[in-house]
Amino acid sequence: MNAAAERGETALAEATRAQTLAARPDVSVWVSANAGSGKTRVLTNRVARLLLAGADPSRILCLTYTKAAAAEMQNRLFLMLGDWTMAEDEALRGALAALLSEGEAAPDGAALAAARRLFARALETPGGLRIQTIHAFCEGLLSRFPLEAGVSPQFEVIDEAAADALIADARDEAVTRAVEADPALAPALDLVMARLKEGGFDELIAAMRAKRGAYESAGGEDALARFLGAEPGRGVGALIDAWAAESDRAALRSMASAFAQSEKKSSAPAARALAIAADESASPAAAFEALAAALLKQDGAPKTHNFPAKDVTVSDPTLEPRLRALQEALSALREAILAAERFEASAAAARLAGAILSGYQQRKAERAALDYDDLIQSAVGLLTRSEARDWVRYKLDGGVEHILVDEAQDTSPGQWRAIEALSEEFFAGAGVERFGADEETPPQPRTLFAVGDEKQSIYSFQGAAPELLSRKGAAFAAQAEAAGARFERADMATSFRSTPAVLGFVDRVFASAEARRGLSFGPDAASGAPASVRHRAFRSAAPGQVDLWPLLEPAETGEEPPWDEPVDAPPPDDPKARLARLVAEEIVGWIDAEPLPAQGRAIRPGDVLILVRTREPYSSLLIKALKGLGAPVS
Repeated sequence: MNAAAERGETALAEATRAQTLAARPDVSVWVSANAGSGKTRVLTNRVARLLLAGADPSRILCLTYTKAAAAEMQNRLFLMLGDWTMAEDEALRGALAALLSEGEAAPDGAALAAARRLFARALETPGGLRIQTIHAFCEGLLSRFPLEAGVSPQFEVIDEAAADALIADARDEAVTRAVEADPALAPALDLVMARLKEGGFDELIAAMRAKRGAYESAGGEDALARFLGAEPGRGVGALIDAWAAESDRAALRSMASAFAQSEKKSSAPAARALAIAADESASPAAAFEALAAALLKQDGAPKTHNFPAKDVTVSDPTLEPRLRALQEALSALREAILAAERFEASAAAARLAGAILSGYQQRKAERAALDYDDLIQSAVGLLTRSEARDWVRYKLDGGVEHILVDEAQDTSPGQWRAIEALSEEFFAGAGVERFGADEETPPQPRTLFAVGDEKQSIYSFQGAAPELLSRKGAAFAAQAEAAGARFERADMATSFRSTPAVLGFVDRVFASAEARRGLSFGPDAASGAPASVRHRAFRSAAPGQVDLWPLLEPAETGEEPPWDEPVDAPPPDDPKARLARLVAEEIVGWIDAEPLPAQGRAIRPGDVLILVRTREPYSSLLIKALKGLGAPVS
């Protein structure tokens, strides 16, 4: 066996061990899984193994992030159970044995008979298997306990499109009020619109909608000021006036005189700025701006390199320490001004978004409507804060014995609170074990399973907090240990999708802790050393190559485009257009010329897939370039 084949066998063995451990029905498992490592397969296998162990189908709750993922998992599960129903004994015995970990007893005749009955049991379960999104689960919970949750029994759930329409209506109303000189909103609108880019207004509202609860619970504007290092009520003007009142104009005139005597050109701006600041008639703002421009670098740090010139310090030996003190004071004032400006803009944005979201809440209340965030918040409130929480948990506790969480990296803090409330009894005294679906089934441990990959979190705009994945895993592990329950961690690092060249390149890019910051979290993340990134390729012998192309910069040209050229047409030397042409030429050069060793033929157009970060305008340019060279493209 050659080295590549050995690496493939090793990767397969490692992946198999991790997958079989993750699917064990008697163990709570926390899984970290790279892309292409078989997460959906593990979820499906785990549900199948829970059913084989005697778990009641109606008491398994599998929470996925999207409806498409829920449908995919349910389809795979029913396909597996359906195959088991019709399989020959040896084929079924092999399929069941493949699910088992080392040391588990081989399936006997009773296990085969039980496996063949699972398809019918799953179909006959009232309400069907509970493989659903967290929002669908919360909707069902609120429908069951509406009065306890404080929502209308006839509430309706609105999707994102309907929510966006209501927000747009509330936004238009708030802007109209501000334009008509609402004393609270008009200044906020002016300040926000002066700072936002095109399209940023809706992004601002979306961000405040996701974070408003955290903002208000943290203390609102007071907490915002503390975070930014600003003082509420003390704006830029007040800061500059206070600095000017404490300035020693005689000292400023003395320093201006010393700089004015210098023969160095670099001293002239400082002399002029110091003279302006020493002038009694100069405004404090003009004095600060002149001094900051002359004495500080662009980043606000004091100028020190060859500053002041030697002939200045020779003429006045006391000047340098006085100048350094002035520079430090100016630098500190500049930081305070920036903090005040950030606070004023952020507070204005919060006030404006708050008015819009209040109007949005009013419109939802008029329709007895709940959006997706409301579903989570109301369900969490029902399970953790309502007067009926103990009774609701008691009623639910008899109906949930196994919880599986898919795409756990995209779970928001509110969703984690709901999951914690549901699983609290799993690791508490007698709640650790429950009886099976019938009297003959021995007691089974109640289990919690989560699978995710913090590197793949893409729903931060919906409140996802990938850093919570490792923290929650540690917290649940501690609960399980205290209760004497078995809790395991599984690392699914083997990719069945990509090649060693690509995966190795990714690992090298993120080899340093600084590069991983914000991408990877772990037990040691707080100390400044994020968890390492590691991928293993199952297709160890598959060819692959990573090419890095230089960044294309805009060409420097003073030529005006033709007068009849559309104003939105990219110029011929536009970097995106040039890159599209280069990529198209590269691909056309491959076709019918570059070999594909694994297939024993040359590259064909259908072998090429192009991924882009954003579609337009680059995609259109690329398609045009490919078609222009005769390459078929869709």
